[in-house]
Amino acid sequence: MVVGESYNLFVKSTDIALAKDFSGTISVLNQLKATILSIRCEEILCSMVLDIDGFEVEAIVPKSSAEAMALNVGDSVIAFIKASEVAVC
Repeated sequence: MVVGESYNLFVKSTDIALAKDFSGTISVLNQLKATILSIRCEEILCSMVLDIDGFEVEAIVPKSSAEAMALNVGDSVIAFIKASEVAVC
């Protein structure tokens, strides 16, 4: 990698974990502030579109987790992405 060059980053939507009202320490260093733009739930999973610094990113979480966290459109969350799950191109 070269400093100053542009790169594309790829992350599977299922590799993004969400937290609401998070405080504390965690080993995941990629912690991105996000706002939920939309939520679409099926029987088992929910697809959420997040706004992260003007970029739209999809996160897929278990429906039971989304319900337990009472996630709604407009909520502020933290998106956690493990460094080992990021592909750089």
